[in-house]
Amino acid sequence: MPPSVNWQELVANWAEIRAWKYQTKDNQAIFDFSDGPGGRGLSMSIAASSDHLSFQMTDDRYLDEKDLPVAVAAANLWNGTHRLPTAYIQVPEDGSQAYIGASFIADISVDCDLERFARLADTFVQLSLGMFEYFNDKYAL
Repeated sequence: MPPSVNWQELVANWAEIRAWKYQTKDNQAIFDFSDGPGGRGLSMSIAASSDHLSFQMTDDRYLDEKDLPVAVAAANLWNGTHRLPTAYIQVPEDGSQAYIGASFIADISVDCDLERFARLADTFVQLSLGMFEYFNDKYAL
């Protein structure tokens, strides 16, 4: 990201406009949405490198082991037919339960103001929510 752009300020201003609260941890902004599609809780993180923003959203409803094959197939189908966001199934190595996630990496090597950032972040949120709703409606995930 160009030195003139402070992504933390963009996140803070965007969150204030949306009236969303967030925390910072390990150079990430972490949002907790407790009332997502189907009454599910969702969390989103935004982090930055020198020229990219990384958006990730996860569903807090865990997947049963028996649902993993369907979830993986659904994510692969989604990724083959949709450009954004990228769907993934996270299966933690520590044996905790798996969950569905959405991710998007944006190139911000050019100047990024609040309007551009807000458009990008809002689009990611809407597309991710749509993906989670689709997985819930079509596959009961």
